[in-house]
Amino acid sequence: MDKQQAWDKIQKLCPNIEQNNKLAWQLKQNKQWIISNQAVQRIAAYNNIFVTFSEPKEIMGNIYIKATAKNAKTGIQIESFGETSSKNTHNAYPIAMAEKRAHDRAVLKCVDVYSDFYSDVEAEEFIVQDVKEDEDEDEKKQYKDIKEKHKFEGLKVRINNLTKEDFDVQKDEIRNEMKSFSKEQKNQISNQLVLKGFITA
Repeated sequence: MDKQQAWDKIQKLCPNIEQNNKLAWQLKQNKQWIISNQAVQRIAAYNNIFVTFSEPKEIMGNIYIKATAKNAKTGIQIESFGETSSKNTHNAYPIAMAEKRAHDRAVLKCVDVYSDFYSDVEAEEFIVQDVKEDEDEDEKKQYKDIKEKHKFEGLKVRINNLTKEDFDVQKDEIRNEMKSFSKEQKNQISNQLVLKGFITA
């Protein structure tokens, strides 16, 4: 599938998604198309797909969550699982990562493109691709931006699932994680914390 074919499929699912290599890109090693979690969320919203989650469980060191995606227009309902372990992620928040994987798999299956696209949260090598020394600075920056965007979205999901007691324990860790964010991203996180009642404006 070439670039035009890939974007035709994406924009058929969500016409207001602009062509952007931070939202979807092709892996060099096997030509597989990867789509970002942000783009999957926009596809779900446009198609009235609502996702619910089971409580996380742990089996033999693997954390897994079941996601159920239901298309409110067609009635189609798909279940899928997301999992994390020390072998497939170095993310500091394995439950949030498992939830994102389950969400994206369920949504992509619900719109019948899961074999055409994999989410960037499926594996870390999809997000942080190898950058050779001879690649130009723009390409290196692109990979860095994708990595930072993933970290930012992951923290948003994590905060959304926290209780006030959890936040009080983890607030210093969250502040440290925010240090690498842009001013706009920091403002978004701060606003989220205010809305959750964790901090005052």
